[in-house]
Amino acid sequence: DFVRDHRRDISDLLSTVMTPRDQALLVCFSTAVRLVSPPGNAPDWIDDDLKTFQKAKELRSYPRLGEREIYDNASPVYDGVVETARDLGKLEGRRAIILLSDGEDNTSARNLYDAVDALQEFGVTLFSLRYTELKKNTWSARNKYGRATMARLASESGGLDFDAGSSDDLRNEFRQISTMLRATYDLAYSSNQSERDGTFRKLRIRAKRPGLTTRHKTGYYARP
Repeated sequence: DFVRDHRRDISDLLSTVMTPRDQALLVCFSTAVRLVSPPGNAPDWIDDDLKTFQKAKELRSYPRLGEREIYDNASPVYDGVVETARDLGKLEGRRAIILLSDGEDNTSARNLYDAVDALQEFGVTLFSLRYTELKKNTWSARNKYGRATMARLASESGGLDFDAGSSDDLRNEFRQISTMLRATYDLAYSSNQSERDGTFRKLRIRAKRPGLTTRHKTGYYARP
């Protein structure tokens, strides 16, 4: 049921969010971070690529992203985010990751801060779709950790966090993602700190009109 829900939601997501001018790639992570469908494929092809990948007995034909790490039946969420952000950094245009996971990383070579740094460095907005499997409808410490991880990745990059397990139909959430990707403002300013010293510069944007909420990345690195 868990895999079936993922596949159905990805199919709905692609048909709701993608337009002919958009490109998407599909990355899967467990025993490795692998590129399952490269940029440029049509939504139907991406859906088919996922089905083929999930049935495959041999995964070596799918390219690894990043360094060769040893994972054992694992969930390297942070490594998946870092490597995908780096891959998106090679593409032009607005960049976004839509992460389907429970957020419960248990084996990555990187940590949460590395994942946030990669999102901010490569200008990637992350939207999280969290699938938490509860035992007897009770939240464990691991479940809570995953929930906090997914929320943090989204908020630090200016995206949105959704509980995918609480709804049988996520198309309304997908429309919100689509709207944010199409109607995002680009703001520019001249910093009074001209040094390119590699430090992190925090950003805070406030709306003059009451009742409005701004979503944006929390800062950037002043890299040389």
